This record gives sequence, C-alpha cells and structure tokens, in this order.
Amino acid sequence: MIQINKITRKQFVNEEIICTYPLRIFVLEKGFGVVKIDDQELDFLAGRVYFIPKNAALHIEGFISSAYVISIDQLLYQTFTLQSHFNPQINLFNQMGNMFDLGWGSLENVFPTIKQLEAELDNGADFEQLTQLFSLLLIDSNPYPYHHLVNEQYSFKEAIMQKLTHLIEDNFRAQRTGDFYAKEMGLSSKDLNLICKRTTGKLVVDLIMERLMHEAEYLLLNTQKPVKSIANTLGFFESWDFAIYFEKLRGKTPFAYRTK
Repeated sequence: MIQINKITRKQFVNEEIICTYPLRIFVLEKGFGVVKIDDQELDFLAGRVYFIPKNAALHIEGFISSAYVISIDQLLYQTFTLQSHFNPQINLFNQMGNMFDLGWGSLENVFPTIKQLEAELDNGADFEQLTQLFSLLLIDSNPYPYHHLVNEQYSFKEAIMQKLTHLIEDNFRAQRTGDFYAKEMGLSSKDLNLICKRTTGKLVVDLIMERLMHEAEYLLLNTQKPVKSIANTLGFFESWDFAIYFEKLRGKTPFAYRTK
C-alpha cells in the first residue's frame, strides 16, 4: 500500500524511476537537475514536492544529494480523502506537474515524518497507523485546502491557525467541541488537532477553553455581574459547572479570583 525509496548522492541520466504503487510523491531536499513527468520538464528546487499521477512516466536528470520517492496505492489516498474531509474536487494527483514549494518550517516537519513512516513500515504498522502518518505528510507538504488563505506572509499551518482563531472568537461561547471547528474548516478532528499540536503544543479544545477562561477573567474583574450570569453568558447551564472548569484551569474559584 505504500513504499518509500530514499535517494542519496546519486547522478541520474534520464533515468526512469520505477515504483511499486501508481501514485507517487517525489520530495527533494537537495539536488540540481530536472524532473520529467511524461513530456513535461520541471526544475529541481530544494524543498519542492512533486505529485506524479497514475500512469505517468517519471524520469530524473541530474544529481540528487537527498530525496525521497514515496509511492502509494489508490486505496490509501482515498482513505485519506474520506477521513480528512478533503475536498473531493481537489486531487493532488489529477494533473501533470502538480507541485508545491515547502517553507523551512514545513521542511523541518516533512522529513522527520517520512522517517517515522519508514520506521512504522519496518515495524509492520497497520493500515490505520499508516493512514494517519500519510495524512500528516500530506498536510505538511501541500497548501490545500487552504491555498486561498496562503500568501507570502503565511505558511499553510499559520493560515489554518489564523482561520481557527477567527472561528473560536466567533463561536467559543456556544461551541466547545473540536468537531464543530474541524467540520467548519473541512478537516477531520484528527488532522486539525495534529496541526494545532504541532503549532501551539495544545489541542483544539484547549484553545477553546483558554479563550473561555480569558473572557471569564475579564467579566469577573471588570463587571459586577453575578457568577451565575457570567456562567450563562459563557454557555454554561449551571454556575457550579462553570466554577469547576474555572478552578481547574485557574487554580481558584470564580469568587476567590474576583476578590483577589
């Protein structure tokens, strides 16, 4: 279902790369030359990821210091698209020359993920584990489905986190589950949590609760509203439920915090 070939310090003279599975990803770390996909030539660029569609011939001309060729079967890719709510109209392998340039932040994640994927393959990982790692690799290596948010100022992950921050700001009082935000963003909860964890060290639900607590602190210190009223404003049906959350995250009861 997946095969990884590492290429190090090798000269290629219009050499065809034969892979086990039909869908291929060529990840170039360092090298110079061209990638030939059928009759199309694409220049080497460090940190570039090339997606090679089914039935297309892949040739390499030049010198590679470090690169990976990852081939996968269609079942694995289809499983990824279903689990991640990937836009079905966006197929990374549906056209010649589909490629993306990674920033250094993404590069730092992509190659360790590939090595982890290699290790899991050697250890006989099951299909679900491989799908999770493959999902993480694709998230790191391309800007979909948020290409319209990415510009020279923002990386892919930064664009997603910016969108998530806006969604939390608009909905934190009423929506406290990660599933809601993942659905709004067209991602699976698993993928959104992976991105959050890598970017902030926290899960989506942690970011939501942190925003709730900041609002609670402001209302406790800057208004005369009763704790019960503040709890209702923040979407808690019972003041004691709010008090439990607040004390757990802030180390004090709402009353003690207000009178500190």
